[in-house]
Order: sequence, then structure tokens, then C-alpha cells
Amino acid sequence: MKVIFLDIDGVLQSPRYCVAIGQTGFLQALEPAALHMLRHLVVEAGAKVVISSSWRHGSSKREFNQLFRVLGFKEISNAIHEHWRTADLPHPAKRGDEIKAWLREHSMVTDYLILDDDDGMLIEQAPYFVRTCPFNGILLDHFEQACRVLGIKIPGAAA
Repeated sequence: MKVIFLDIDGVLQSPRYCVAIGQTGFLQALEPAALHMLRHLVVEAGAKVVISSSWRHGSSKREFNQLFRVLGFKEISNAIHEHWRTADLPHPAKRGDEIKAWLREHSMVTDYLILDDDDGMLIEQAPYFVRTCPFNGILLDHFEQACRVLGIKIPGAAA
């Protein structure tokens, strides 16, 4: 099984997009282009999604399912893993430590991708980590890198 560890701020939501649309609301601020890229990664890789974002605090799997469905991305909603979030570890744990702990509990994972704008990953996670831009979210070069990490075709690329 392939898994995508997903941060929200700086991946699907960016200050650039919020300023462009004049919104800062929860639903309005998720960028459609970023959601389309995520959907492509999920569908083409047959990947499950695990929320590693701070958005997991105070939220439920059901709320994430509803969020993606309301926005028209049922494929993402359907891909949210049964164990949908990384655990909170005591300080000074990094996000990479939380991901490592999740992977330790889920030995069926064959490959994974980390999409995050934070650099708090572990050295051994470098081949699986795509660092997006905190101000602009996921951009085309990040998406192409993510496709390579998951071993899927980049749309529009020569065969």
C-alpha cells in the first residue's frame, strides 16, 4: 500500500491563494489546482491519505471526508486511511518522528510520500519528502517530484 502524508497549510492552502481570492475562510482557502494535483497522486498511485497537518488537532476523519466531498474531491475523501492521522508525540518530536511512528504501526506500507512545507523530517525520509513552498503551496515542480516519488506518470510528459 502507498500512503501520502499530507500537510494542509503550505500545500493545499497558501497565503498567495488566499490573497488572490480575498478569502481566509476554511473551505474557500483550499486551492483547486492543488486539490487536483493531490487527486491525481491519490488516483494514479492508488494511495491512501494520512493527515500529518496540524489541522488534525480538533478535527475528525468524518470532517476531513466531508471537507473533500464538499469541495468535489470524493476520490481524496475515499482515500483517507482508516488510521487517518499521525499521532501527537511529546515535544521535541518533529513531524518526521510522528510519521515514523505511524509507519512503525503500519507495516503494510510499501511506499510513501510526504507533502509538507515544513523541513522537520528525518534524514531517512529525504527520498520520500517533497517540500512545498509555505507561501505558494504545491507548485508544478513539487507535483512532478511527487509523481516521481510515487512512481507514477507525470501528466503531459512523454511516455
